[in-house]
Amino acid sequence: MVRRQRRSRNPDGVAFVDPPWSEQTPEFQALDQRLSEDHLARAIARAVAELDMSDFLTSYVGSGSPPYPPVMLLRVVLYEMHLGKRSPAEWTRDARESEPVRWLLCGCEPSRGRWYAFRDRVGPWLLDWNRQVLAQALDKELTPAERAALDGTLIAANASRHHLLNEARLQQRATQLAEAIATDQGLPTVPPASPADFLAPPAAPDPAAATEILVSAADAAAPIAPPMSTEATKPVSVAVPQAASAKTPGWMAKTPAGRQQQESRYQKARARMEQRQQRNQQKRASKRQKRDKIVVSVSDPEAALGRDKLGVYRPLFNVQLLRDLDSPFILAYQVFAQPNDNNTLGAMLERQSQPMAGRCRLSQWRASCPCGDGWCAVVRSMAGE
Repeated sequence: MVRRQRRSRNPDGVAFVDPPWSEQTPEFQALDQRLSEDHLARAIARAVAELDMSDFLTSYVGSGSPPYPPVMLLRVVLYEMHLGKRSPAEWTRDARESEPVRWLLCGCEPSRGRWYAFRDRVGPWLLDWNRQVLAQALDKELTPAERAALDGTLIAANASRHHLLNEARLQQRATQLAEAIATDQGLPTVPPASPADFLAPPAAPDPAAATEILVSAADAAAPIAPPMSTEATKPVSVAVPQAASAKTPGWMAKTPAGRQQQESRYQKARARMEQRQQRNQQKRASKRQKRDKIVVSVSDPEAALGRDKLGVYRPLFNVQLLRDLDSPFILAYQVFAQPNDNNTLGAMLERQSQPMAGRCRLSQWRASCPCGDGWCAVVRSMAGE
């Protein structure tokens, strides 16, 4: 087993894991000889080398144990995404079994948790890197970036369409989850008493209750008689409190840590429910739905609810791409939490990078329209012609 050494590879002082292989290592040279010159992995490695990732590397300062080199991880993610492999579990397997991926990683084998952490970290930086690629394409005159088509499509959210909750069920589950978390923390599950309860005078003793207590004490002090029949030796069933015997519902997480994460999602779902209820009340009476018909997805509260291309009502997102008609480049992209293309055109034009601003003329717009085939010609340019 090759031991991983640690050294600083960033001028800002961030320490990254030193990969087991270098370009002179026999294992790397063997893979390099089997990799063709026009292989996709080589093209991605050259493209990533031209990106300015200094700000992204600086974000690793003070992040605990030394991470794997982000440049290598980014190359693998781009390569895997190009092949349609979007799961970090697949990236983990290919890091051990795929020769192009092992060549890109120089022998590193990050765990699945490392891949998930990198996926979450790299998201906010993708737009800036895409703008760098577009700026390089303009400098090299690879595209005039003057014609584009807006293409929108609906994709399913990572949530089930069979477990949508209305306001009443959401409130019921949130209450049960709060009680379970309070039990995990050893806190009382009953609401705290009001200040008036502490200021109220003590209640007068009940004579009947006092008499019952004295009789119970006398019975406890009396000697226990020996059993007279076999009926007395039978086991006596003891009532168990309902809170102790109740089982955890199937929808609730089984561990305290899981319930804490689940509570954050339920808080987002309740906020999302409140927004939808307010938006529903602002509609005309003829368009307004009943309050119990408004549902939300707890697994992905930010997802919109609508019908996909197959007519299935489910949580989904709307992905908009501003495609260059003279090259394979994507001039802008955005994900909208809505089931239609309303008000997406202006937002997409604003998303263009600074070098592209004012250059592109929108030639076609693919959207949800009543024309049948979904293609609408836009006769005016971005400048308002």
